[in-house]
Amino acid sequence: MSCSAAARPYAALVNGETIPLAEFETALASAKTTLIDQNSIDLESEEGKFILATTQRSIIDDMINQTLVRQQAVKMNIVVTSADVQEEIARLRAGFPSQKLFEETLAQEHINSAELLDGVRSRLVAEKIKKTLAKKTDVSDKELNGFLESNQELFTDQSESSEAKKYLLRKKENEIYDRWFAKVRGAAKIEINPDILSSDEPALDPGQKPLPDKTISNGRV
Repeated sequence: MSCSAAARPYAALVNGETIPLAEFETALASAKTTLIDQNSIDLESEEGKFILATTQRSIIDDMINQTLVRQQAVKMNIVVTSADVQEEIARLRAGFPSQKLFEETLAQEHINSAELLDGVRSRLVAEKIKKTLAKKTDVSDKELNGFLESNQELFTDQSESSEAKKYLLRKKENEIYDRWFAKVRGAAKIEINPDILSSDEPALDPGQKPLPDKTISNGRV
């Protein structure tokens, strides 16, 4: 990252909203530590420089995407409360054998308490948007029967049809959300501070959907 980045006190502008440079730098520093400690990446090598450039782009894209989702949530009057966040964190903790292992996993991934809270909140907001967008979506008997017929080896018991229906509904919700977000991102006014990105950065996909949140799920990161 260029030392001239500080000349612009932002990492990006999203529809006029600032993503602070300091937040990007903190996230990048954490990612560098992970690359070095867990993946033994030499950031000065050609491979390391490319991986770092990819990481820089991924971090800022993730921040932009989360900002866009939050902006849309405000427009849609979607709210995630602190109680919602704490309940989800408790559910995540339950996926681990012990509180100690949960905390150790967070530490290994360099996820602090604030990042965990923000990540969980962002994911819950996205989930509520999905449900709102797809509230009239359903799976017909024809669709369900066709799916079960094509996947008999996975759903051998008739009682499992409800799980198959949940899967198909979730698939539809994700497809609707992805199309919606592509339009949101495509219509957004986004300005990225050019000094925060390396000359080795990969090409940007303007319709890129949100990247996975930096949170833990089902006992895994």
